[in-house]
Amino acid sequence: MLHHLTIDDMPHSIWLSRSEEEYCLHHEGRAIPVSLTQGAAGRCSLCIGGVKHPLTMVSSGDTVFVHFEGNAYNIAFSDAVTFFAQAGGGSADDVITAPMPGAVVSVNVASGDSVNEGDVLAIIESMKLETALKAPRNGIIEAVSYEPGQTFERDAVLVKLVLEDD
Repeated sequence: MLHHLTIDDMPHSIWLSRSEEEYCLHHEGRAIPVSLTQGAAGRCSLCIGGVKHPLTMVSSGDTVFVHFEGNAYNIAFSDAVTFFAQAGGGSADDVITAPMPGAVVSVNVASGDSVNEGDVLAIIESMKLETALKAPRNGIIEAVSYEPGQTFERDAVLVKLVLEDD
């Protein structure tokens, strides 16, 4: 089955199949056996091609926060309609929402600022994990809804973007 996800603000599509014993990740013509064993307190073991890797993960709705081999990742699962709308640069890219409850650490933009895809708009903190919110496309900041130190709930609109005039 084809799955659409966003890893650190970059869209990806992966193909997973299942046999009786395990899952297989299909990538570049190869089928790589994968499995995930969950333990206590978010501690897990990810087995990729027979090699086990420890990781820690916490999930909130459709978003999973993963700490793997010294790096932190924000993985958001998307239904196909949302995924393709975001990839196409449509209206889904106009609003940056909170992946989970938290607080604003810093804001790097203001209303009227021009931004490029990938620019860090703000840093948020949720469950002691800092996440950089990046511009999903080029545009102009229409509004920034929160200031440093303010708290927000999941799905709160943090930043609004509009298209640049050509």
